Amino acid sequence: MGDPEWLPLLRSDLRNIRWLVDSGLWVGLNAGHDATSELRGLLERLARERPGVRAKIERLAANGDPPLSEAAGIALRVMEGRSLFDQPP
Repeated sequence: MGDPEWLPLLRSDLRNIRWLVDSGLWVGLNAGHDATSELRGLLERLARERPGVRAKIERLAANGDPPLSEAAGIALRVMEGRSLFDQPP
């Protein structure tokens, strides 16, 4: 999860956030490791590099593609300090 290889994927196409979040959920559910801090670290690093990235993730969360929208919403909650596994309010 904390691998820097994710950053080029996110830089090239922010819709790859879907796969980043999905892999974090998979690790948590199948390996028992909560990857929230690793995910947050990657998202914070991306936000430092690209200041408008949060607004772009918000647009993805409003997108009509349910899996992408859900993943973007989870990413936003993680950026706010919540857990990868928290349910939406």
